[in-house]
Amino acid sequence: AQVAVADLLGLVVGIELARLAGTNALCVWGSYVVLSALDFIFILKSLDTIVFRFLNLERATMLASIFASEGIIKSPADISRSEPVLSRPRRAVPQNKLRETFKGYWASTFKSVSQTRLRPHELRRLVLIFRDETYMLVYTGRGDHPCVVLKQSAKDLDILQSLIALEHLRLHLSSRPIDSLDFDEILQLKADAKEAAATRMPSFLEGLQETGWNFKGPKEPIFVFGTIANRAMW
Repeated sequence: AQVAVADLLGLVVGIELARLAGTNALCVWGSYVVLSALDFIFILKSLDTIVFRFLNLERATMLASIFASEGIIKSPADISRSEPVLSRPRRAVPQNKLRETFKGYWASTFKSVSQTRLRPHELRRLVLIFRDETYMLVYTGRGDHPCVVLKQSAKDLDILQSLIALEHLRLHLSSRPIDSLDFDEILQLKADAKEAAATRMPSFLEGLQETGWNFKGPKEPIFVFGTIANRAMW
């Protein structure tokens, strides 16, 4: 019924505009541009009313960032209002090369070991810290951005914990002069972020449930993270 009424009103308005515009090309094209712009704006406004209760990578990183800095979990409606529709995900690691964009927005957030700038001795020390985890936090301070290396066996719940750890690491780095940090200090920040994620993970999941996020599955939590091909073994 709503579609029929909208179509009828649109037809009436279109007929009246056609009469007013006549055959003047400027009026015709001006009406077309204005109506197209209004249509686009109304479509964007209608998208704001859609609230998704399942977590994808963008919503998960937004929640993890707020949780790491403020200690709260926002509701699906709050996240929906701030989730970008046309732009790239805000929390995804920036991509500097054109070919990286064809791999998806998150290709630079989840890397393989060979794609990082780790030196052999740095990798050995990093593995010692994350040997019992299904992910590693990677950041060298040599012109790169913090990212995650997932273990081959990492599941969706492990990916969620790695995102929480990544946001804690970003928070730690933002409060310090990065140029003055040496490798040992960066390594300690990674260890602190790992411990913070492991400690706060249960309260994060509890907060998700209380605020109305839907992630309960028959056996394991269900998230919409898609396939992340870059993995490693250690």
